Amino acid sequence: MSLDKTNSLATEAGLTEALNLNPPSVFAAYALSSKATTLGAAGKFEEALATADEYLCQYGKVQSFRKLTAVVLMGKCIGLISLLRFEEAGTLCDEILREYAEDTDLVVCQAVEKVKGYKLKAIEGKGEIEAIVKNAMETFTNSLKGLPAAGTAEEVLAACDVVVLCYSDVAAPAMRLAAVYALLKKSTLLAHKGKSEAASEELTKLITQFQNDPDPRVLELVNSAREILAGEAG
Repeated sequence: MSLDKTNSLATEAGLTEALNLNPPSVFAAYALSSKATTLGAAGKFEEALATADEYLCQYGKVQSFRKLTAVVLMGKCIGLISLLRFEEAGTLCDEILREYAEDTDLVVCQAVEKVKGYKLKAIEGKGEIEAIVKNAMETFTNSLKGLPAAGTAEEVLAACDVVVLCYSDVAAPAMRLAAVYALLKKSTLLAHKGKSEAASEELTKLITQFQNDPDPRVLELVNSAREILAGEAG
């Protein structure tokens, strides 16, 4: 489903509920829904997901917003799939189908049909991503070892992006450590390419995301990143 179509469904759901609800509540709920869609259309999927979660926290359990909530959840599926978070997307699709499969409202039925398609994409994507992640880890590991099999700088940068995307938020300390090393590697490669500002951004990202990590090995690398940035500033 296109993001324009998602917005269209959200509009229909929001305006329909506006007939029966306190206007401030309607406008606030619809504003969050519309913001999530707009962010997704701009490719800002992390922000779109955060906005969708904000909507769900405030209005997700409100029965009067049931249709709008179905559309927001559908948009969240799109965001998760776009970020290659297929397992989460599949789980969310199952939750949506359990909640809305028997609904007879036209807007909700349209959303449910789209979610069925997204579930298939999530299942297919999960298999594909496993192969992608495996190849990325091999490329990344070879680059750390300085092996020729690592490939070009661009290939290593792409591999680092995959490692960071897949392992930054996992429970296993070794995987989070790999994500930190990937950010450091990416920063180094960008610096060698003369992209000092982009290199610094990766270090800042590392510090922001991992400064409270419980693993002392990760915290040591966070401190190293701080020292590098301090040296650049000096």
